Parts: sequence; structure tokens; C-alpha cells
Amino acid sequence: MEQAQDPTAAVRALTGWTPFFLEPGDPEPVAHWLEIGPEGFLEPFFERTIERRSADPNCRVASTKIRALELLPRVAPCLAPSGFIFHTSRAGSTLLANALKACAQHLVICEATPINQMLSWPVRQQEPAAWQRLFQGLVACLGQAQEAAQERFFIKLVSHNLLEIERILNAFPGVPWVVLYRDPLEVLASALARPPRWLRLYERPNDAANELGLEPSEIAGLSRVDYAARILTQFCENALGAAGRGGGLLVNYRQLSPAALQPLGRHFGLDLCSEQLARMAEAFKFDAKSVTPRPFVAETPDEVDPALSQACAGSLEALYDALEARRTPLVES
Repeated sequence: MEQAQDPTAAVRALTGWTPFFLEPGDPEPVAHWLEIGPEGFLEPFFERTIERRSADPNCRVASTKIRALELLPRVAPCLAPSGFIFHTSRAGSTLLANALKACAQHLVICEATPINQMLSWPVRQQEPAAWQRLFQGLVACLGQAQEAAQERFFIKLVSHNLLEIERILNAFPGVPWVVLYRDPLEVLASALARPPRWLRLYERPNDAANELGLEPSEIAGLSRVDYAARILTQFCENALGAAGRGGGLLVNYRQLSPAALQPLGRHFGLDLCSEQLARMAEAFKFDAKSVTPRPFVAETPDEVDPALSQACAGSLEALYDALEARRTPLVES
């Protein structure tokens, strides 16, 4: 791995490279960069693309001090964000990201590791203005077009980034956003069957405290189901809270269909032609999370666990109803 001691001297050479990991350093954190290559972000998730490229013996990697994230956008062409995709987990966000990615004009970054790190570690305790500049620089660096045709840039966040939605939107005022949500009972059933990261953190209370804001002592007193319901409640509360600031849409999982692509595109400032819409609609035929094309099969949950029904009763049910009351119809009935 090449170690750049002075990021200002090497920053121009990183044009087109992607920051993929942050780690502590002395006296400041270090950013690691990777040359993605002409294939771009083929996979549904950022980490899978990084794994594929890292396995290539010809892959080039570099390291700089973290302030290079602010320096590179000053000398390299970077796309401004065209939209943020937030979600409450298992709500169709990967499908929407894949649909957007189907157009050659769109660069779509899905669940980038350094965004998660920047939001929780290692620079979170900096002065708010300094942190915001670093975060804006990171997003700009991720927005370097991988293909000449790319002119719009979309970022799909991980579900627990909803806990930081205000900080993200404050850093990028005026950028359109959506929050995809789903019936809490369906989310919990899916998450418990195939645990996402935020649910796996139940086994690691210290990490959960850092990323999700719960104290380890709180987690110790919760069952796995109650923990899942507690986190999902936080997601829904933050989604509902953001709805009042404008510039966003609340979208129910059940609203996602090829017919919804045009109104969603308009929300993001896109003028989609029929050819683009047709390519985007193809995404609905396949399993969104599969690297290789595999037909989509709708989840068919077994008999509902009474514990899940009980966990969804009360505040979660009320939050879902409140989200439903605030969502905008996407397709005329």
C-alpha cells in the first residue's frame, strides 16, 4: 500500500479514485483510496464492489491523511448529489437504487462504508463546521463519475443513517430525498429472518451504543425482538421528524412499481424518457440484492409470531399510521 505523507502533493493523482475506508491515525485519521476501474459500481452494494476490485492483483490502493477528502474536490470534477435515499430497512431502497443505476447517466453509490464511518467514527467529535466540511468533501469524492456519461449522482444510505438524517440534510440543503418505509411487522419479520447490521449489533452492545445511540445497559435488558422494535421505532421517528422540513417524500414499500418511477424521477429533477423508464423497470424483475441476476420472489412470511405482533402494537403502529398520513400518492388511482 502506498503511503502519501503529504496529501496536498498527491491529491491530484487521486482524481477518479474512491475513498473506501477510514481508520485512526496519528495525528489524524487516514483515508484509504482505491481505483474502481472502468466497470464502476456494478454490484448492489459498495462493499461488494470494493471486494471485487481488491481481489484484482492489478488493483491500485493509496492512503492519505483524511483532509485529502476536502482537498480533492477543489482540483477534481465531482458531481453534486442529485438525491438521497433513506429507508427503515427492508423497504425497497436497493430496488430503487438498482432502477436508478440502470441508466448510464446515473452514478449510484449504495451504503458506502466511509459514510457510515464518518457519521459515527472516527471524526464525529470534531467541531460541527469542521465535521460538515469533511463530510461534504467525502460525498464529493464519492461523486466522481466512473463513466463519461454519468451526470447525476444518487446516494443510498444504510437504514441506521436515518438516525443522522438531520445532519446529512443540513450538510446538503436543497438536495431532494426520499424515505422508504414499510409495515413494521413485515420489516421485523424480514430482519429477524435475515438480520441486517443494525440487528446484528444486538450481540455487540458497545458498537450498538456508538452507531445507534443506545446504552449497553439498555440493550442488556431487551429481548432480541424488543431490541429490533426499539431500533425500528427510532428509524420511524426520525423519518417522521424529517418530513416536516420539506424537500422529501415518504414512500411506502407498497408504492414501488414501474409506474412510480416517473413521479420519483421528477422529484429528483430527472426528465426520464421512455427508453430510460423501460430500462429502470427491468430492475423490478430481479432480486435487488443478488449480484447475479435472479428472479424476484416476494417474501411470503409464515404464520406471524405473536411476539412480533405485540412488539409492533402501540408506538410502532402509531408511527406507521403517522407516516401513512404524510406520504404522497405517486400513481393516480
